[in-house]
Amino acid sequence: MSVVIAVQATPLVIFALQTDGLAYLGRLLGVGAPSISPLAWALALVVAVVYSGLSMRSLPFIREHVLDINALKFLAIVFAFVTGTFEEYFFRKWIMDWLSRREASIAVQIIVSGVAFGVVHAVWGLVGGRLRAAFMSMIFTTALGLALACVYLLAGRQLAPAAWSHILVNLAIEPWLLLGVMALRQGPTGATA
Repeated sequence: MSVVIAVQATPLVIFALQTDGLAYLGRLLGVGAPSISPLAWALALVVAVVYSGLSMRSLPFIREHVLDINALKFLAIVFAFVTGTFEEYFFRKWIMDWLSRREASIAVQIIVSGVAFGVVHAVWGLVGGRLRAAFMSMIFTTALGLALACVYLLAGRQLAPAAWSHILVNLAIEPWLLLGVMALRQGPTGATA
């Protein structure tokens, strides 16, 4: 988690340094940003609750540990804020706005953003050494990416609702998802699978 935090925090710091600092990052998260549709916030909350609930339902390890509080969970809080902000900036704001400037349709923007998000997240299944897990991770995170792309558009291309939705998902399921992935490498006897 520390490596992911460092890698994804670096561009956020660079963006902040190239703009007006923390105020820019604050606006990405809705602080001092123009008014955002309550419908966008509502959809963001529904996406976070549904995705987190499905994750807990399909991965018992997450459900069993969701209320555990320890040092790793505190690191996961930092992880949630950094990854939720950076990934939404990249997959929604950067990719979708870039496609929009090239006059790609809304459907293309949503699909490219969602599929790119899913493909990148397939890495967690590959880290676990399981192709099926990589494929399922890609499918579920593509669905999340598609939903977050819709949230981004409903918010008038303001990032805050999608970013907070992503942050809430990560707060709910991490670090247990990452620990579950690492456990995939262990077979039933503890041997590497």
